[in-house]
Amino acid sequence: MLTGLVLALGACAETEPSKANSSGPPPEEPVLQVYNWFDYMEPGVLQQFERETGIKVVYDTFNQNDTLAAQIDKGQYDLMFPSARPWAARFVAEGKLQKLDKSRLEGLGRIDAGVVLGLGEIDPGNHYLVPYLWGTTGLAIDVAAVQSRLGADADLDSWSLVFNPEHAAKLADCGITIVDDMTDVIASALIAAHRPVASASDADLAAAAAALQAIRPYVSVLAADTYVDALAAGKACVVLGYSGDLRRAATQALATDRRVQYRIPKEGAIRWVDVMAIPNSAPHPGNAHQFINYLLRPDVIAGISDQLHYANPNVEAQALQSASLLMDQAVYPNTEQASRLVDAPILPDAPRTQWKAVWVAFKDATATKAKSSD
Repeated sequence: MLTGLVLALGACAETEPSKANSSGPPPEEPVLQVYNWFDYMEPGVLQQFERETGIKVVYDTFNQNDTLAAQIDKGQYDLMFPSARPWAARFVAEGKLQKLDKSRLEGLGRIDAGVVLGLGEIDPGNHYLVPYLWGTTGLAIDVAAVQSRLGADADLDSWSLVFNPEHAAKLADCGITIVDDMTDVIASALIAAHRPVASASDADLAAAAAALQAIRPYVSVLAADTYVDALAAGKACVVLGYSGDLRRAATQALATDRRVQYRIPKEGAIRWVDVMAIPNSAPHPGNAHQFINYLLRPDVIAGISDQLHYANPNVEAQALQSASLLMDQAVYPNTEQASRLVDAPILPDAPRTQWKAVWVAFKDATATKAKSSD
């Protein structure tokens, strides 16, 4: 999608014959193949990296973690951006990632210690994963549309806007959209039902399944690369999705004089971190290290956060970010809000299979509804 070129890491070996037989990394062609989420990188950042290094960036995108997972062993990509939990955790456990050469990543010292500690739970020793951006999964609300249907005193800070079927029925005509993300949606249903998100019990999963089945006549499921436009264009009045995406949609909605707000529900919400990881099959791991270190620069990641409306874990970048983003508690939650955030669950195989069955049944039902309404 986006392209450009880089100096081979072993170029010095060509000019210094005495080092030709050294045990260092072999020369790499000046190419970097990146696989990242849709709309999750500021194009100018890639262009500047190309100018500074000479590396050609071949940039492809995905809109679901399982799409990335299908590519991790194929030897096409040098750098991938999976969600830490449960996906990157699984890749670490399965030995699918290359160990980082931290001597090439001096920017690691800028990462918030709490984020490093949290990733250490799934990556002991922090050998494989580098945090990129983080956020929450909550609700974006078209305030006027919701209040006109539920009343001026409607609770806009509650998962009940989606998971209470009486509310969902009243909001169906203005549009309820849910992001196509099994883990975050089922976990959100569990949070709404005051159930533990990491539970593998049949009773808790049955509660989540019942909640989803109760609202299925009223909602649509959309991939992350389409639900922002639906909200911004006024085709949805409540959206369950990712914080930065929905905050951007709220900004776009201002052009149509609509007031859209992103909220972290009072019952709690999923907190997630997306990471950078080098697959074992990466053809250019040295170039991947260069790009990771580039993204660890405070000026670079601050610009990305401002553009994408997501929080970043670089403590030196905050002084460079826009004040409106830094002070927005929907982006950087305060202490009270943070206390209500939980990590996405990492489930054993059997419960994960059960979750998938619940999700497929829900999606099939909403797809059937959407087709019948066409």
